[in-house]
Amino acid sequence: MAQAPARVVAPTSALADRLARLEAELDGIDVSSYAGQSPAEARATAARLRRIQSRLAAHVGAAVRAVEALVETRSAPQLLARDFGNDPRAASRELRQAGLVSESGLAERAAASGSISHLHAAVIGRSLRDMPSQTTQDQRAFAERALLRDAQRLSPKDLEIRGRRITDQFKTEAEVDVDEDALLRRREAMARANTMLSMWDRRDGLWEGRFRLPELHGRILKTMIDAYAAPRRSHLDQTADPFETLDHKQGRAFCQILEHIPVDRLPTSGGTPVQIVVTIDESKLRSEVAAATLTTGERISAGELRRLAVMQGILPAVLGGESIPVDLGRSQRLFSKAQREALAVMDGGCVSPGCDRPPSWCEANHLDPWESGGHTNLDNAVLLCSGHHHQAHQEGWKFRRANGVAHVDRGRGWECNHRFRA
Repeated sequence: MAQAPARVVAPTSALADRLARLEAELDGIDVSSYAGQSPAEARATAARLRRIQSRLAAHVGAAVRAVEALVETRSAPQLLARDFGNDPRAASRELRQAGLVSESGLAERAAASGSISHLHAAVIGRSLRDMPSQTTQDQRAFAERALLRDAQRLSPKDLEIRGRRITDQFKTEAEVDVDEDALLRRREAMARANTMLSMWDRRDGLWEGRFRLPELHGRILKTMIDAYAAPRRSHLDQTADPFETLDHKQGRAFCQILEHIPVDRLPTSGGTPVQIVVTIDESKLRSEVAAATLTTGERISAGELRRLAVMQGILPAVLGGESIPVDLGRSQRLFSKAQREALAVMDGGCVSPGCDRPPSWCEANHLDPWESGGHTNLDNAVLLCSGHHHQAHQEGWKFRRANGVAHVDRGRGWECNHRFRA
C-alpha cells in the first residue's frame, strides 16, 4: 500500500490568510472558461497567467529556502517532496534556483512584482555569484543594476551571455582578458568533468540514452543535426511524415550522421578495425525475405542488409553451403573509392528527383542488385542518400542511365534529378 503524504500543518499567520485568499480566488475560476475567449483575449490571458506564474515562482523560491533554513531535516528536497509532489529531483531544482535568485535581492523583488521573469532573476543571481572574488561591493552593485536593466530587453539566454562579460565595464582590457580566460577555463574543466553518455537496449528494436556534452561539442552536434532536420528541408525528404515531431526528425538526422561516420579513422580494438559484420546465407540473401544476423546476435531484415551493404562500416559475410564464407563483401560487392569519386562526378549527389544531398552523404547503390548477379561497375550504380536509399528498397524503385544521366521510376514513370551542372 502506498504511503500517504505527510500532513502539513497550515500556519495561522497573516501570511497564511493572504495565501488562503489567493487559493479562494483560484477556486473561483473554472479551467473550462478559457475556451470561451476571443483569440486576442486568449493570448492576453495566457501572457497574464504566465506572468503570475513567474511571480509565484519567486515566492515559492523564498518559501523553499525558508524550509531549508528553518526546518531540521537531513534532506530538504526529500521533505519538500513528501509535503507535495513526491518528486525530490524537482524539489532539488527549486532549491538550487532559489539559491541563485537569492544572490540578488533586487532581482528577486523584481521577479516577485512581475517586472522580470523568475528565470531572468536566476540568471542575474548566477552572474553575480560567478563574478571574480576581487570584485568590490560597489562594482557588484553596479553590475546588479545593469543586469536588471538588461533583463527588460534581453532573453534569459542573451542575458546570461551578457552576465559573463558584465565586469568588462569597470576593468582594463588586459584584466578583462585574464578574467574571461579564467572563467572559460573553469567552465570547460567543469564541463569535461561532467561529460557523460549512457545508453541501453530497450529490447524492442530501439535504444535509449542520455548525455551531457561540453558547449563546443554540443554545438557541433546540434549544428550537424539541424542541417538535416531543418523545416526548410522537409519537402526534399520523401520518406518523412509531414506530421512528425521535431524530436523524430532530429532522431532520424542523428541516425544518418552515425551511418556516415568514416570508420577507417576510428581507433582499432585489439588491432581489429571497428566494424559490424552481418551474416546471411547466400540462398537466403537471394530470396530477399530472410533475416540477417549481426555479430552481437541481433537480427535485421534482408532489405536493411542490402541497404547497409554499401556502407563503409558494414561488412556483409555471405555464407555458402555448410556455412562457409563465400564473400566478405568489400572486394566484390562494395564500390571502390575511385568508383565513388566517378559517381560523384556523374550524379552530383542523390539521384532522387528534388533531392539536394551531396555525394559525400550518399551511398552507391546497384541498379541490378548484386545478389541477383548485378556487377559492381559504374554502369550499374547510382548515388542515393540514406533516406531515399531506404525508400528505394522499400518501394522497389527502378533505375536506368540514359546518356550518362540516372533516371528513376518510382511507380509514376521515368524521372531524373534536374541538378545544376556547371
